[in-house]
Parts: sequence; C-alpha cells; structure tokens
Amino acid sequence: MTIIQRTDIPKTVQIVDIIKHNNDVITISLGGSLNILPGQFIFVWLPNIEEKPFAVVNVEKHLFSFTAVKRGVFTSALFNLKKGMWLGYRGPYGKGFTPVKNKNVCIIAGGIGMAALCLLYNQLIKDNNVKLIYGAKNKEGLVFKQNICNDHLCLCTDDGSEGRKAFTTQLFEEILLKEKFDFVYTCGPEIMMKQVADLCAKHNIPCEASLERMMSCGFGVCGKCAINNQLVCLDGPVFNAQQLTQLKEFGTCKCD
Repeated sequence: MTIIQRTDIPKTVQIVDIIKHNNDVITISLGGSLNILPGQFIFVWLPNIEEKPFAVVNVEKHLFSFTAVKRGVFTSALFNLKKGMWLGYRGPYGKGFTPVKNKNVCIIAGGIGMAALCLLYNQLIKDNNVKLIYGAKNKEGLVFKQNICNDHLCLCTDDGSEGRKAFTTQLFEEILLKEKFDFVYTCGPEIMMKQVADLCAKHNIPCEASLERMMSCGFGVCGKCAINNQLVCLDGPVFNAQQLTQLKEFGTCKCD
C-alpha cells in the first residue's frame, strides 16, 4: 500500500521560542522540520479560532519560524501564546522565488513584507552580490534589520526615524542611476511593488514580486485569493514580471 503525505492536514508542534519585536509584531518558532522554498508559505492553525497564512522567516534543522502582525482576532490570540504551548500548521503551499547565482541582485522590502524575503536573502547572499532596500513607516517597523549584513543594507523610513527619510521606491530609483542589477525581488505594500515592477520594466530588469490576498485553503479551492484569472495561493504568491503585466488588478485593487 502506498502512503501519500498530504500537506493540507495540520500537524501539531510545540512552540520553542517567541520573540516580541514590538507591541504589534512577534516571531514564533516551532519545533519540527520543514522543507520549504523561499517565497512559499504555511497555514498556522489555532484550534477553535481560525487559521491564517504566514511566510516562514527562518528554517533550521529542528525548528522553523514565522512572524505575525497583530491585526485581528487570530493574530491577537497568537500574542497570548507561551513557550511550550502547541500550534498546528499545514503546508508549504504556493510557488516560490526563482533564486539566481553569480548576479547583482536587489531585494526591496516594505515593512512586514521582509518576512517573505528572509529565506530568499539567506540563500542569495551565498552566490550573489546583494543589495537590500528595506523600508517601513518608522524604525519600530524594521524588525528584521538585525538579520541583515550592514554591507547589503539600505534603510529608509517614512518619518525619518532611521535611515533615509524616503520611500523604498525613491531609494531604488536613485540607486538605479549608479548601479545595474541583473534581477530584482520585492515584497511589501502592493502599490510599492507596482512601482518597483514599473521601474524594472523601464530599465529592462527581470523581477519577481510576492503578492498577498485573502486566503482560506491554500490549494485553489475557495477562490478568495483571485487576482484577475490567477489564484495567489496556487499560481503564486510569487509572480514574475511578465505575469504581473497581465494582472490588471495588481497595484490597483484587492479584497483583504
């Protein structure tokens, strides 16, 4: 008899660590192994409450981590968890990024969008020259900066509390006047990603963006995550430049 392993059945694992970055952002580490590609995601399950999709920010031999922002009932409940408690998860799901080698690459992250880029960054720095433009509303939003080599990092904030007082797209446009990139990866507010994609098209640079939409299943059944004729959970969440040009809703509207 052949046993088929299904990723849509939740596994229960123990919480081994919780890092509180600020009043609204935490990173939870779960015990267990996870085979995941940069850009893929998992669903985290709280019994009797709900489940939600999250990017995985770190993978080690016997643990993996995800970062959550306090936004509603589910994420608020995550803030009440303690080390040693149990959580369910299923996945991974979706199509990830396409890592390159021996290239000059730029990663552009806006706020919590950096969570979807952490695994990619750690992979790319092994074989590429990497510049990472990381922006947020204020310095409290730059929760992943300690995980990034200063030689790679360009910081900016909307209020000027850390790094340049500028948007990530402004920095990117300035840097493009001095440097050339072979590939660009981005995740963050969709209007930011749309501007990044437009700049890449203008300068003829291949790019990939990780999109976010409301999700309930992760494998293309519920249809909630549709963007035009694509399902973000199944056809994405990572889309390349050619695909993005065909998504007329990209950067203009979404149901969240």
